[in-house]
Amino acid sequence: MNTSDDGPWWDRAAKAVRHALGEFLLVPIAVVAVFLLLAAGVYFIDAAFWSSNRKPPSELRWLSDVFGDSAALSSLLGTIATSLVTMTSITFSLLLVAVQQAASSLTNQVFDQFLRRRGNQIYFGFFVGLCVFALINLIVASQSHRPIFGALIAVVLTGVALCLIVVLIYTTIEQMRPDTIIEAIRVHVLSARENQRFLLQATRRRIASQAPHVAGQVVSERQGYVTAVGVEQIARAIADIERSRKSAGGSGSAIEVELCVGVGSHVAFRDPLADLRCAGDLTDAGALSKAVVAAIRLENVRDFERDPAFGIAQLGIIGWTSVSTARSNPNPGILVCHALRDILARWLEQGEAPEDRSSRIVYTDRVADTAISTFESLAVVASESMQHQTLAEIMRTLAMLLPKLPPEGVDQVVGVILRSLSALGEHVLTRELERSLEIASQAMAAAGRDAAAEAVTRATDALRGSIGVLNARSTRVSAVVRSR
Repeated sequence: MNTSDDGPWWDRAAKAVRHALGEFLLVPIAVVAVFLLLAAGVYFIDAAFWSSNRKPPSELRWLSDVFGDSAALSSLLGTIATSLVTMTSITFSLLLVAVQQAASSLTNQVFDQFLRRRGNQIYFGFFVGLCVFALINLIVASQSHRPIFGALIAVVLTGVALCLIVVLIYTTIEQMRPDTIIEAIRVHVLSARENQRFLLQATRRRIASQAPHVAGQVVSERQGYVTAVGVEQIARAIADIERSRKSAGGSGSAIEVELCVGVGSHVAFRDPLADLRCAGDLTDAGALSKAVVAAIRLENVRDFERDPAFGIAQLGIIGWTSVSTARSNPNPGILVCHALRDILARWLEQGEAPEDRSSRIVYTDRVADTAISTFESLAVVASESMQHQTLAEIMRTLAMLLPKLPPEGVDQVVGVILRSLSALGEHVLTRELERSLEIASQAMAAAGRDAAAEAVTRATDALRGSIGVLNARSTRVSAVVRSR
């Protein structure tokens, strides 16, 4: 095994090609292929109708008069091909500049969303395919072959392309709006969670009491992000080992695989992947370890379609960048709060993640915890930029989620609110922020967290004492209060 580059070059090249095709190139290539087939079909049709030794049908003679002889056709097709190439290159360059400008404000997640949109892929394939179609007809034009139908189709599709430029410019600008980008990520997170249901349904969340002993540990043989876990492959390996042990008259103690990583986790060389648990010694640990390593797929990039935590991380990055003083734009941060609240509300409505309590594979699901922790990060950066409206939205959102959460989720949210109080002195107590803190205190009291509710009330009262008094950020709350 080559640990320096994670495999031979052809494997890495194949992975790069698969990633490029899956993310963007497959649809444009398919559209260009359709234009190539169209060019081939039109060539034979033109050869049948406009050959040098055959007169065209009388009802089509007007086409021959309109497009002229081969020289006129070559000139027309040359003009179309040149114009299309110039128009395509300039338009795409301007659009990429617009995407780059948006990405500088909302991080490189803008590029990901732009490339993944099916409409954009079709647009790019259409313009490139039309250029190829016009060039092919220009090449085959000669004294013996007059591509009249090819020229007619090229003229019509060029008119369509000119209209599509306006549509493409509008859709690109529309896609660069923060609300559009955040909404697209929200939809992807919900879709990825649905795609993850099979993994959750085939595993369980906690260790079984019958397998308390760690008989071995599986480690990674290379680095990468976990994009998939083949639970069926692991389950078959466990069943084969137990069946062979029973047939040999050995112990029938249950074997359990506790995964140390989840979809989206990054592992390095020799990082733990799973613990092998068994009531006694596990003599077949080597075979099971190989099965676990083969079942955990590692890639250089995270899988947006099956990794909901990746979308949540993208929302967190957008919120952090926009809320920080690097951008000082509260609107995207508030939109991120709205998206996260909707995501969590939908998941809470669905109830706990499904699981198979008879499964021998333990998978810890931390996606909801990751979403709640994102609010904590946004609260930290809101204190750095003094965006009181963002902090108010965070407190209001957490308060609205509290009644819907299970007990462990309530503890996590209460912890996030209490930790955020340490930076409250950086803010001016606006009416919006004051009201949000009151709502958070009332929600925690209703959830039975009276001590935490009292802590929020005390912090709000301490900051309320700065109203009407000239203070700097460092003196807005007294040192005695800050030290408590």
